[in-house]
Amino acid sequence: MNGNPISSTAISVQMAYQYYIENKFIVNRKYQRKLVWTMEEKAAFIDSLQKCYSVPLFLFANKNIEGVASFEIIDGMQRLNAIMAFIENEYPIKTFDGEYRYFDLETLSSTKSAMDNGEIIQRTPKLERQLCVNITNYPLPFSFISADEKSIEDIFRRINSYGRQLSNQEIRQAGAIGLFPELVRKVACIIRGDVSPHDQLKLNEMKLISLSNKRLNYGIVMEDIYWVKQHIITIPNMRVSRDEELIAWILSYMIMGEQISPTSYTLNKLYKYSITDNDNLSTKIEAQIEHLGSTTIQQWFSSIHSFIIDILDYAKKDFRTLVFSEEYSEGLVRTYQVIFLAFFELIIKEKMCVSDKLQLINKLDKIAKKHLLGISKSKWDAKDRFERIQSIKGIIKCCFKEATGNNVLNENWTLELDNLLRLSRIEGSQYDFKSGFHDLIENSKFNTKLVQKIIEILTAEVNKGPQTYGYVVVGLTEGEKDFERFKKHYNTSKGELFAGTDFYITGVEDEIKKYYGGDGDKLQNDILNTIKNTSAIDETVKNYITQHFRMVKYKEHDIIVFQLKSENDPVLYNDTIYVRKGNNTEAVTGVSAIKDFYLKIFSNK
Repeated sequence: MNGNPISSTAISVQMAYQYYIENKFIVNRKYQRKLVWTMEEKAAFIDSLQKCYSVPLFLFANKNIEGVASFEIIDGMQRLNAIMAFIENEYPIKTFDGEYRYFDLETLSSTKSAMDNGEIIQRTPKLERQLCVNITNYPLPFSFISADEKSIEDIFRRINSYGRQLSNQEIRQAGAIGLFPELVRKVACIIRGDVSPHDQLKLNEMKLISLSNKRLNYGIVMEDIYWVKQHIITIPNMRVSRDEELIAWILSYMIMGEQISPTSYTLNKLYKYSITDNDNLSTKIEAQIEHLGSTTIQQWFSSIHSFIIDILDYAKKDFRTLVFSEEYSEGLVRTYQVIFLAFFELIIKEKMCVSDKLQLINKLDKIAKKHLLGISKSKWDAKDRFERIQSIKGIIKCCFKEATGNNVLNENWTLELDNLLRLSRIEGSQYDFKSGFHDLIENSKFNTKLVQKIIEILTAEVNKGPQTYGYVVVGLTEGEKDFERFKKHYNTSKGELFAGTDFYITGVEDEIKKYYGGDGDKLQNDILNTIKNTSAIDETVKNYITQHFRMVKYKEHDIIVFQLKSENDPVLYNDTIYVRKGNNTEAVTGVSAIKDFYLKIFSNK
């Protein structure tokens, strides 16, 4: 802390909303918990404002982001979100007469303007105008501090430790430094789907990755999260981050081996990293992560996770039903560790692949009920877990064979595409999606201009700054109308709507069948030859795109992925700098505009 005093003041709800729409509220996901309040919890808080009850203090750290005064939320994120969501008509509150009513958007000039522009829709019945005025005039107790990041994290942890508002895992994770906590956090976000392109997000972006058990037109529905859908972790336990505990136990075994104990006590030690204590368990796991590489470990986890999804999809059963039954289950978190790590040892450590998927499913059918009885009642230490992993591994090993050539798991993009689509809702300028390389008309030919356009888009995507990635994914059709045209053109019924978007995942396999007789290599050759023959980009950029170009699997679909990364300078296309403005690609023209671009984007390389 730099010694600056805390300043406190009362800020009206109306002024707080103005800060919100000006993007002044910042969330640091390194320590802030997820948006997890239910509609009922949000409505109860607004009811407190309506009744003029006292509410807890809101605490912020003063920040300066790109020259703009901003406020990083230390305490009060759930409550702030409840206020903003209510004002923007996302849910109603129960009034004195027992009716559920929505905020009247004509109460504030800012919400009326947004309504007139079609940005917010007025829902009915409306709350009485005077009650809306009373709520927007409510004085919220705001306090502001100036502190460094370490001090902010320490304050956050103390507030939530003493009040016991957070779970044990959330307290462990809050402000924890080191490679292991960061790895757990990243993997957990990827599996849940609440990934974000940066650690610091605007509060109004958080709703896109909020967790809810109500079906809204944004965010992530709790029932659709992998852990809940597979009946491994309940919704209440998701809210207290039991998924992160499970992931931490799995990752610690993958990194340190069978000697690591799967207990809360061990997790407490793993999260207490100290650079001065060489005998600390957390120091040892940090060194091993350095040795193996965080990216490699994350890929291991994603590979096994995608493999399990593929097996469950093929079996047409959720995890609990497959390994236990619909009527009976016990110790699901422990059981999942055992089966996941048995796959990890066979596929990653012993470099094997499935030889008979149907036989594997038959082996897994009620395997926990037959071979893991009593798992929830055992002492559950390192030895017990290891023995159970070896037992399951021995039962299923006959379904595997030695892998040869490229590891097919690297081509499974189920998890990666899910998260690219989610990230595109927050940072859309770095992602673009196309349906295919042939127009949906009879006798169409391979569209070389589309490949050129894809290259142009990639250069624009990475011109956000140094070390920026850009992606174009082919095999997705946008909108129901184009999806119907796609199905008619290829005479197919395949394709699925990705939740929370208007993208249908259709793949390019029908295009390959219609125009290439089912030979995907011919399509890839057309694409790569077009890239190699272009003169619009330099050889370094061309080589990066061709080397990272790939056809991958998303469930039963073939998807094509283009990728580009900027280094320390803008990437040119036809000697022109292109940038993304929303979903559009625009050239930077004029001396002043180009100079401004360099000063703002690449001056701090």
